[in-house]
Amino acid sequence: MAREIRKIIFDQQDLLESMINYAQRVDYVLPRARITGFDIHEDSEAGISLRFKFDDPSVTTNISFNQDQIGAALIMHCKNKRILLPRNANKSLVTHEEGLALQVAIDWNKFGENKK
Repeated sequence: MAREIRKIIFDQQDLLESMINYAQRVDYVLPRARITGFDIHEDSEAGISLRFKFDDPSVTTNISFNQDQIGAALIMHCKNKRILLPRNANKSLVTHEEGLALQVAIDWNKFGENKK
């Protein structure tokens, strides 16, 4: 069975940029503050938390995105950067030492089955 698997690895900058662009695209309001980093969670309910720092040092906040939102943001980022993604491929998120990766898998034996 011929199968192709590739990973598109997103560093911290790409990941933050994709989440900010996604939030703007879906009218998700982010606080007017500096993003100081993010945490990746294995649990699908809270896939990523962005950390914000306000001018008032006593105020910090986290905003979480689930894995579906992260996947949509990374796919949108690929589209904006003209990274080709096959429509019929299975896409999943995997952690990577540099950040996060979008894993794309195609079973080439099934690729043309729906076309008649």
